Amino acid sequence: HAQRPNRTLGPEACDKVKKVLNCIHSVGWDVAKFMNALCWGDAECTRDSQVRFARAGFFNSTEFPRLLKRWWKPPSGKKNKSKVRMEEFARICVKQKIRAEMRKVASILARPDDPLSLETLTSL
Repeated sequence: HAQRPNRTLGPEACDKVKKVLNCIHSVGWDVAKFMNALCWGDAECTRDSQVRFARAGFFNSTEFPRLLKRWWKPPSGKKNKSKVRMEEFARICVKQKIRAEMRKVASILARPDDPLSLETLTSL
C-alpha cells in the first residue's frame, strides 16, 4: 500500500521534522526522552505553563487519536513492534478497567449470607 500524504502537515514537513530532531539531539536527547519530558517530565515540567499548554494541546488535538491509530496500524501495513506494543498496552488498560468495574459491582453480585431471607428476596 502506498502511504497517503498527510495534508495537515503542510509543505516541507520532512525539513521541519529534521530541524526539530536536530534541536532535540543538540541538547543530548532523543525523541523518546523529549516525549517523556513533555508528557510527564519532572516537577518543573508539570508546573511550567508553556510545557503544560503544549502537553494539553497535544493530548487534546484531533491528531492524537490519529497518531494512536497509526502507531497501532501503520499506513504501510507492515508488521512492526509498535502494533505489538499498542496491543499489549490495550490489554493492560482493558484488564485494569474490567477489574475496577468488577470492584464497583462486587457488592451487588455478592451472594448474601441468607439468600432466602425476606430482605434478600425483596431487595434490588
